[in-house]
Amino acid sequence: MLSFKIINLTKMKPWSLIVTLITIIESGGLGQVNAGQQVCTSRPGVYDGTDSAPALSLAQWREIYHELSQGSPHQQDWPAVVALTNLAREAVKHGPIPIAIINLPGRQLFCVAALQDYTHRGDRTVFKFERSFHFASDALSLPQLQVDFDDGLGLRQINFDEACEVTFASTGSKTIRVHAHYPEGQRRVASFSFHVQHPTTPAPHETWSVVAEVPYLGELGSGLAYVYLAESHTTLTNPVLIIEGFDLYNSMNWDELYYQINREELLETMRGEGFDFVLLNFADSLDYIQRNAYLAVALIQQIQQIIPASADLYIAGVSMGGIVGQYALSFMEQNGLAHNVRTFLAFDAPHLGANIPFGLQHWVDFFAPNSAQASLLRDILNQPSARQLLVYHYADSPPNSAASDPLRLTLLGELATLGNYPQNLRKVAIASGSGAQQDQGYPAGDQLVLYEYESFLVDIVGNVWAVPAGTGQVVFEGLVDQIWPLPDDSRTVYLEGSLPYDTAPGGFLPSMVQVDTTSIPYGDIIALQANHCFIPTISSLHLATSDLFYDIAGDPDIMSLTPFDAIYFPSENQEHSIITPENKLWFLAEVQGLTSSVATGGSGRPIWVNSLCNHPNPFNPATTISYLLNRDTPVTLKIFSMTGKQVRTLAAGESRPSGYNAHSWDGRDNLGRDMASGVYFYQVEVGPERQCGKMLLVK
Repeated sequence: MLSFKIINLTKMKPWSLIVTLITIIESGGLGQVNAGQQVCTSRPGVYDGTDSAPALSLAQWREIYHELSQGSPHQQDWPAVVALTNLAREAVKHGPIPIAIINLPGRQLFCVAALQDYTHRGDRTVFKFERSFHFASDALSLPQLQVDFDDGLGLRQINFDEACEVTFASTGSKTIRVHAHYPEGQRRVASFSFHVQHPTTPAPHETWSVVAEVPYLGELGSGLAYVYLAESHTTLTNPVLIIEGFDLYNSMNWDELYYQINREELLETMRGEGFDFVLLNFADSLDYIQRNAYLAVALIQQIQQIIPASADLYIAGVSMGGIVGQYALSFMEQNGLAHNVRTFLAFDAPHLGANIPFGLQHWVDFFAPNSAQASLLRDILNQPSARQLLVYHYADSPPNSAASDPLRLTLLGELATLGNYPQNLRKVAIASGSGAQQDQGYPAGDQLVLYEYESFLVDIVGNVWAVPAGTGQVVFEGLVDQIWPLPDDSRTVYLEGSLPYDTAPGGFLPSMVQVDTTSIPYGDIIALQANHCFIPTISSLHLATSDLFYDIAGDPDIMSLTPFDAIYFPSENQEHSIITPENKLWFLAEVQGLTSSVATGGSGRPIWVNSLCNHPNPFNPATTISYLLNRDTPVTLKIFSMTGKQVRTLAAGESRPSGYNAHSWDGRDNLGRDMASGVYFYQVEVGPERQCGKMLLVK
């Protein structure tokens, strides 16, 4: 039997109105609602403050907040969801994780969530219920709180605006339960999910506040530098500066950066060998690249004032950090500022631009008014650094075509004025994308996202296709078609003359999966493909070609196409800027000085060996050592012990073909004797060039 709600329809936005009507009809009524009140489109009726209410995720909490802040005159003073998210991120940077409460008793709505839903410090997680994040109607007083943090200690009394330290004995998902007792006599209960990703994170030895000395467009960049010393050092001595990349949600701090850089134990391995680390964390990674580049200049100069005059500095720029480092070092050379940098490594940096599917950008823009997640993603797309990096940007493209934002053209012009690249150092590019022409697993123009919902009140469509390879095609189809006498909303984006960026070889991102998990009131968003190319391989290696599928591994003269002194790339596409067992060895080889200077063959071009690695590592009983050659050439491959003694020769000057090559080592010496457990080195010689790697035999 259908029950009715008394709703003031004139105060509701069209989307909220349509979904409210659908909710009423499909659910058969959710209970009486007083005049002037709105049913929230995320169906929060189950979050009613009773003991049986289910746990809420942060994404669900944001959607409820987003709809309430947009759809009702009573909440017009609430910050927009983007502003609220930025306030929460700023709070986390400088203190405890804030916990937010929504309490609207007239709507039987009570929901709570931590505004950062994870921690890397399970042994010491600090929360705070802040007054500024208590959103309630009718000017309710602050409640008395009792909280069970799922830490085995049960309920405890918690005060507003006081930090509360919690120790989680295990990693994994936790369900935190909040009991609120309001002076007006209300009792409310809510639960939310929280994720403990690591038990602990080592603290940096120092944290510096850094401010640029050179402004860009009248403002100075700022940020934090985390100093993490080698095991044997008490002061900064042998530094590697890591410049952070495009922080999508501007949420990375020390904890996140540590675990990103220390994948495969890269950071700790290098610390054990005497390297110090300085990690630059921008106050706003979405700001202008030039502004953050001037910040990097200030940090480089600060480091130089501390380290010995004879010490070299290594700089690694991750993703966008590679462009920041490129600009900073070029600026310093152009202005006569010494940098004393020995090697600059750009790790999957978008030298020729980055890619977010053009249709997906329009999807985000189309649904931003109706979804907190889409609203947050659109805000990211509209930030300066996104406009500067993306080869195609939705906001400024002419009809039926895709183009870069003018901010990108300005950045490229300024880099050209600075000479594009610094010259007085070794330049190295490391790609996450395939150098062997591997695509992302689907053809150009293939459908990426399927979203279609039909009812007698409203039809909703949000379909996305990959950009085509030159031919004309629709890449986005969006529709909200309502039976109610309100204006429909529709958008169709047709594209022609485009390059197939979405499926090109390159470091990939799972953006379609993110859209798949976006909370939409009705229907099911389906990601038909998991990944898309984010940084094309030709972009990360800055190759002088517009062919996204260029045969990099097969070009015997590939170094003539790049401004870098050395390039590295895998044979298969990998997730963007993720440390792997393979590229870990490339970093170690460059920073440890195991690679020789570029050698030239009879053709005048370098003979080079690429993608040197072994797998598995550690190993028992055997491992495979693999590499790529740019031409047919004699190769010598030797195995050495930790003492430097040669124990095995796997190749003795034998001719090997260009492309992929592999040799297996069974852990035996030249006499067939089993070697003991321990660290061994392998060395590949190609003409006068030598490259080395490290492996661990475990028995």
